[in-house]
Amino acid sequence: MNLCEKPVIDTHQLLQQISDELCQCFSQGELGILIIDSARDFSAGSFKALDLFGSNRQLFESLCRRIDDGDEPVIVETDCDAVVAAALHTDSTFLGYIFIVLDSSDRQTALAQLDMIEVLIGQAELIAGMLQQKAQAENELDHSGDILSNTMLLSVN
Repeated sequence: MNLCEKPVIDTHQLLQQISDELCQCFSQGELGILIIDSARDFSAGSFKALDLFGSNRQLFESLCRRIDDGDEPVIVETDCDAVVAAALHTDSTFLGYIFIVLDSSDRQTALAQLDMIEVLIGQAELIAGMLQQKAQAENELDHSGDILSNTMLLSVN
């Protein structure tokens, strides 16, 4: 590995960890959380949000396009839930999209709770940054161990 190369971090694993951390904080009935990667081919989240995503994929695709166009956060109402969508990123990386599904809520309820939802999105980004830094540090430690091993081999020969 080139020393100037940035360590590769598995984004899907990172998104799964973010989702797991957030889903542990809320019971299944309060709200659903869905995270989709930037390529829109991987998703992680609570059962409720994943179910809604599976049955309304076009809705989520249109929300992603609106976010890409700078409309953020996006709030929509489905048949029985409200969905708040935003970009998910760290200081250095766009990771994808986060969706908060408010069970049995309408757009007005989502608007009334927008401050709390924005705090939740901020927490997701904070968790993402911490997990990303941890993964980078682990990659650097692994790489340092490889360099040390190779140096020891060279000195023995």
